[in-house]
Amino acid sequence: VFEYPGDRDLLFATERGVNYVKRCIGTPGDTIVIIDKVIFVNGKEFWIPPHIKYLSPYSKPKEVIEPRIFPRGMQWNEDNYGPLVVPYKGYKISLNPDNVEQWRTTIDREYGKKVVDVENNVVTIESIPVSSYTFKKDYYFMMGDNRDDSLDSRFWGFVARDMVVGEAFITLFSWDREIPFSDLFRLLGSIRLDRVLLLLH
Repeated sequence: VFEYPGDRDLLFATERGVNYVKRCIGTPGDTIVIIDKVIFVNGKEFWIPPHIKYLSPYSKPKEVIEPRIFPRGMQWNEDNYGPLVVPYKGYKISLNPDNVEQWRTTIDREYGKKVVDVENNVVTIESIPVSSYTFKKDYYFMMGDNRDDSLDSRFWGFVARDMVVGEAFITLFSWDREIPFSDLFRLLGSIRLDRVLLLLH
């Protein structure tokens, strides 16, 4: 459970204090790769939970670029993604005009304001020329279990450790969110019995 960090191109979420529940796929220092919807963490296939959902068994071809993908400018999509290293406190990267877009959002979020720029083909942070950056926080990479219909770290980026507020361990119950509360009997009838008191892995 974590506080939503905001869209890829925003410093902060427009709705502050909104908590999300997603599965932690990558921890600080992990390398994430997705090949035809199959997730690999540090070269090993990631365990697939039994209730994972896909809208389609088919993957988007690698050639189909998703413009909303994180990090900005990468030639990836949600089904074919990476490799991407999840930053950790003390992780040092080189910065140059060719890779600055990959890291801009995360660095700006560490400062809490827009600090990364490129001036005369030189990367600057707070107007100071830099050729490297050392991260100040640990980060996580989150994905939803409804993989084809989930906005998650593939789209809005890493979740900083200080935004993690807890761990979900059980689903009390699940119902059809399209049914209004005023239609109580229909709402109760939509409860998914296979998800009542479901322990999460």
